[in-house]
Formats: sequence, C-alpha cells, structure tokens
Amino acid sequence: MAKNGLPGPGIWLSVIITLIGATLATFGGWQSFQQTFELLTVDSFAVPGSDIRELDVGEYEVYGIVAEVSLFNLDESTFLEDPTFLVDDITVTNLGTDETVPLVIENSTVTLSRSANVYAPVASFDITQAGDYEISIDASESSRSVVGRTIQSAPDRVIPWVIMLIAGSILTLVGLAMLITGIVRRGRVKKQPGYTGGSAPAGYTAPQSGATPAQNMATPPPVPPAGSPPPPGAGPPSGDPASPQSPVQPPPTSPSPPRPNQDPHQPDTNTPWG
Repeated sequence: MAKNGLPGPGIWLSVIITLIGATLATFGGWQSFQQTFELLTVDSFAVPGSDIRELDVGEYEVYGIVAEVSLFNLDESTFLEDPTFLVDDITVTNLGTDETVPLVIENSTVTLSRSANVYAPVASFDITQAGDYEISIDASESSRSVVGRTIQSAPDRVIPWVIMLIAGSILTLVGLAMLITGIVRRGRVKKQPGYTGGSAPAGYTAPQSGATPAQNMATPPPVPPAGSPPPPGAGPPSGDPASPQSPVQPPPTSPSPPRPNQDPHQPDTNTPWG
C-alpha cells in the first residue's frame, strides 16, 4: 500500500527500480558486445610500424593479412599462403618495466575479416600485468596488423557481463510492472464515487490498539434506566399524575356488604351518609 492511502506500489520507487535495471542492462549488453567482438572493433595499424596499446591481463594474438579480396572483381583479389611478417619480426614491450613479452607461434586456422582484408594469427602472447605495451612489427613489405584477445578466451570474459545484462533486464521488467500496476490501481480508485483522496469518512474513529472491531465502532449515548430521577433543570413531563397542576382524586370506595336479615333493596341506615 502506498502513501496517502492509495493502492499499489509507489510511483517513485517503481521509476527508480526501472532506471537502475535499464542502466545495468545497457552497460552489461555493451560490454558483452565489446568483449565478444573486440577483434572487430579494435583498430589496425600499418606494418612496418608500431602501436601502443593499454592491455589487460589475458591472452592476445597478433594477426597479419593473408588476403585482399575485391568484392566487385575477384581477379583483382590477392591471396597469400602466409602473412607478410613472421614471429621474429614482432616485439612486444612493457613500457612500465621495459621488459619484453615472450611470443609463441600461433598455428590456429581461425581467420578474421576486416573490410576487404582477411587476417590470420601469426603469434600469441600472455599478459600477466596490465599496463601500456608497445607492439612493433618490422616487415619487408607493407601491410597491416591487428592485435586483440584470442577468440577462445571470449566466453570467460563475456559471462559476467551477460549475467549483468540478464539481471538488469529482469529488474527493468519488475520496475515497469510495478509502475503500471500502481498507475492502474490509482486510476480505478480515483474514479470511484465519494473518493476524497484518502481522507477518513464522516463518523469514522481511528481504531484503538487491542480493541475489537465492535468496540471501535461509534455507539449512541447511553439511555438512563427507568425510574431514575430527571436531570437538574428538567421539569416533570406533561400529564404526569404527580404534577401539582393535576387535582388529587380520592380513591373509589366499595359499598358495604348487606347485614344479615336486611333487605338488600333497602338502603343501609348505618352508613355515615344514610
């Protein structure tokens, strides 16, 4: 029950939950996409040449061009058996410690397509300390290279962000459901006749703690018992036999019984009025 006696969840609480869920879902979705398709979003650099990257802990690969495909004219496409540079031409240096990172020859058959170029992995290296690294490639022919995380490590990086995406989506749905429920219930209550915006009806008394519903109901004032004296200042009721305005009547008398040997049709001379 919301404030002011209105039914349903609070509007502001529903809005806050919805915004928090939407923020988590958006951030988790973006990170999931970025971690999954990092090789598609990272910039390439010219070879021979070098590039400075901020690398996190993990396994990375160095890709070289093996084909240049023309979508409009396949005769102009160029296909190579191997990239234009080898492992010995690559140097990865930690700029913070000036240490050289060891490289491993990569024999993976996974290829990467970027624009009209097809890349194949040449070497891989493992970063154990996050920081800025310089990747230098000394090649005899001009080409381009891409450096990024390995495709095999993508699931381990994506799972935490996917969990955030799912949790944020559920929280967003809960917030929207609460918001819609609160709006609908408030609309129904306000359309009811006699609605006063949550004020108590006339004659209503607040329930007392520990009292039964019958005791909490308003009761009429008590009626004095029969025979009790009237309150001060109240005159006698109209027509009351005890009122001074009414004359006192003597009680009726019954005739005396006839004496023995007396004619019942003759009057009794012994009566006071006979």
